[in-house]
Amino acid sequence: MIAATYVQAYALPRYALPVIANVQYGYIQIGDIIEVTADRLALDAQNVIVTGKRWAGTVWEFELQYILGQS
Repeated sequence: MIAATYVQAYALPRYALPVIANVQYGYIQIGDIIEVTADRLALDAQNVIVTGKRWAGTVWEFELQYILGQS
């Protein structure tokens, strides 16, 4: 199982997605795995990893990475 997870993580293409979020989501940290649903991106309960976080004055800017089709 460890080998399969490693292969999935490094063999399949990853997608990066910038997201702006309200201040209430400030508890989310880099490295967290969260579930995202976004109709406009065709993501339904997609597991993503937070790879970037920046305070933009009044909102948080996150960078999320995911492998399409995996949840």
